[in-house]
Amino acid sequence: MLKEVNRLYLGTTVLILLDMSYVSRFWTQFESWLAMQFAMPDGLKPAVGTKNERHHIVCIQNAAAQAESFAKLLVDQWANKTPDEAHAFLSKPDVTVTNQGDKDGQLPKIKALDTTVQGAFGDISRSLEDELAASEAAASRAEAELAAWVSELADADEGSSGGGTWRTAKQPAPPLRG
Repeated sequence: MLKEVNRLYLGTTVLILLDMSYVSRFWTQFESWLAMQFAMPDGLKPAVGTKNERHHIVCIQNAAAQAESFAKLLVDQWANKTPDEAHAFLSKPDVTVTNQGDKDGQLPKIKALDTTVQGAFGDISRSLEDELAASEAAASRAEAELAAWVSELADADEGSSGGGTWRTAKQPAPPLRG
């Protein structure tokens, strides 16, 4: 599960505490890119400047002196990158990581992320279609049972009144005979 924790950044509000080393580290940049995207049925789209924007940048330590410049740099760097562009950027050797295995394990996922998002929306769509089909089938069964019940009532009414009168839903039923 921990290997998929980065997906949280696609749907939660993210507070970015940006310091001078932030823009050289793999995980921080990867998480920033994810925070600046949002998932749609056709894949990832830029969230910056839309109602789906979910990141907040606070510059700290030495970066605080030029907060506006550093925040702009980060947004300009990541806001509009596609998964392929993010992969290419994060693959470079000047993007550092403490555990190279983390970087090696995450990079292929970045390239596949659009397909993963599209698949998730497809799964939801198929599930909804299955539920709709089941509901429609249940409604058809209920209608058939209601028609059979109405027919039984009509037959019973006809038999008891000698040629009878079947009442529609708009006609009130006569009082029960004792």
